[in-house]
Amino acid sequence: MELSQIHSLIDDNNKLDSFIKNQCDLSINVSFSELLDLFIVKSLLEQKNYWNTDKSLSVDAYISNLKKKISKTLNTTFYLTNSLITNFLQLNKDEATKKTLYFNKLLTENKLWTRLDNNEFQLFLNSEYAELSCILSDKKVADKFENIIVNFFIEPNDKLTLLSNFLFLRSAVFNDFDSLIYFPKTFEKKYCFQITVNKFIDSILPLKPDETLLLADLTLVNDKNFYLDEVTKTKIEYTLDKFVNSSQSAPILVFGT
Repeated sequence: MELSQIHSLIDDNNKLDSFIKNQCDLSINVSFSELLDLFIVKSLLEQKNYWNTDKSLSVDAYISNLKKKISKTLNTTFYLTNSLITNFLQLNKDEATKKTLYFNKLLTENKLWTRLDNNEFQLFLNSEYAELSCILSDKKVADKFENIIVNFFIEPNDKLTLLSNFLFLRSAVFNDFDSLIYFPKTFEKKYCFQITVNKFIDSILPLKPDETLLLADLTLVNDKNFYLDEVTKTKIEYTLDKFVNSSQSAPILVFGT
């Protein structure tokens, strides 16, 4: 289903009831797309239930049935967790993009990341759909795939991945996530944060406002996991000063009336 259709379903009690009865029948198998849609419905219902003040509209039973169906499907049809990655990456780009956060949460909530083999984990991590805040919310994942994750930060595939990695680490530095983030044990020893910051600075030349200002306050960080040596701190300060000076010296255009 389209994500918009799922949202409409949530708001129509009759259609929702019919959907739950049909799709949560434990005797029938569902496809990967149907499994993902079931998880999205469950997630949206949990949000709705959290804010629901009308107890006559309780959706606890729906959520319970959905959890049972999802669990059974994961342990039968998709007991080989690698197949989840394969199926997701075969979705059309538009659908995958819209549902990517839910797919990451599906694996996180059901503790499936560690059931992936190295090749499938690396394949997904290097795709555009990996949500690091989900993947690294489990210490066991950081431990099992330590080398893959460290190399992912040290040697990003492209400029977009580098930007994404930098933004993620910056958010981790300032505790912008709802859950704890676990980094591999060698993340600090391999200077992953420092390497990422330096590569990010090199990538934003010529300096652009939105990206350059992301460096602000990084020199104030005092955390061994996010270590920056004096050379890097000086590089950050120089970059920020250069940007400010270039902005101040930019010509002011005056248009006549």
